Amino acid sequence: MDELRANEVMCVVTETANARTISYVDVEARPELTAEDQYEEQDQYREAQTKARVFLVLLTYIRFRLFQ
Repeated sequence: MDELRANEVMCVVTETANARTISYVDVEARPELTAEDQYEEQDQYREAQTKARVFLVLLTYIRFRLFQ
């Protein structure tokens, strides 16, 4: 495998109801995104961040209630 610098590779995580796939994509091979595609990608990123935050808050609440 060729040695790649960190800025040349992008991690892509695809989730379904019962599986998570993590793949690495060569950034140079990726086509340029239009403004609409960039907006959609940013929106998906924000949505994923929000879901992660909600999960952590719920997990913290559950732990607090269980060990109170």
